[in-house]
Amino acid sequence: MKTILFYFFVLVSLVLSCNLNHVRGQSVAEISAIENPVVQLEAALQLPIRFDGDTIKLKNALAPILELADKKRSVALKWVYYMRMADGFSIAFDRINLSSERYYRLAEQLLRVHPDAELEMLGCAREGYYNFIYRRVKEAFPFFLRANDLKSKVNIKKIPLVVKHYQFMASFYSYIGDQANAVVYLEEALPFTKQASRERIDLINSIAVYLAKDSLNHQAFTYLNRAMDEAKLAKDSVWIGIISGNLADHAWRKGEKEKAIALVKKNIELSVRYNERRDAMRANLNLASWYIERKEWKLAEQYVMASERLMEDKPYFLK
Repeated sequence: MKTILFYFFVLVSLVLSCNLNHVRGQSVAEISAIENPVVQLEAALQLPIRFDGDTIKLKNALAPILELADKKRSVALKWVYYMRMADGFSIAFDRINLSSERYYRLAEQLLRVHPDAELEMLGCAREGYYNFIYRRVKEAFPFFLRANDLKSKVNIKKIPLVVKHYQFMASFYSYIGDQANAVVYLEEALPFTKQASRERIDLINSIAVYLAKDSLNHQAFTYLNRAMDEAKLAKDSVWIGIISGNLADHAWRKGEKEKAIALVKKNIELSVRYNERRDAMRANLNLASWYIERKEWKLAEQYVMASERLMEDKPYFLK
């Protein structure tokens, strides 16, 4: 299971003409008034960028942030503008494209003149993730390696959206088989999550998954139970289902076959009920593989067919 995660942005021309790009109740004017620089960048990095492929609307929507950056002579806000333009074009075209890469290069050039280790690390993580989600793993490597090299030079408290960016790093390192480094990123991000939040549950569950990939099953089980406690505290049925599926894997490895099957069926039932199609697909395939192992062919076929109905065209997607 890969936790992969990224992207946001939206606004109407009437509001744009008044320089009032709203995001989560905030306008550009309100973002300008935020005194905490990290909080300000977090707000700016979450301005909407989805316009059904209309890149003119995208440019108009983000223009006020560029104006604000120039007015304040803010390198950080100009960097945010370049990042969000790159994000917006990748969503509009849904592929690797020259416009996104142009904005990544502009951000890179900006930081050559005005060095900033935190922004450089995040820029590398974001461009690496951009390549990664479009299956260009080879091209993603140098960006993630550079981000990883910069990690020791940054102050984590100065990193905007640290959880999201460290998830990007963890997803890649897990994909290439470096589960230990993936776990380190998520453990460092964990203190920046709120108790009983989906973000926190996701991180703890992902740590468990990565530990299990390294066959550290006892540690993985501990984290799964922590994740389940958080999910129950949040009364989050979706995550209770997902974690049940991961606990099912643990039970199966221990030889507790019937318990495992019951848990994964609970996972499927909750995921289908709450329209978590990808997790329901994964759980159906998992159950089918177990029935194959037990030579129960008709049941295996039943769950393979159920999984096929839940499959999407693209396994990686922009979030």
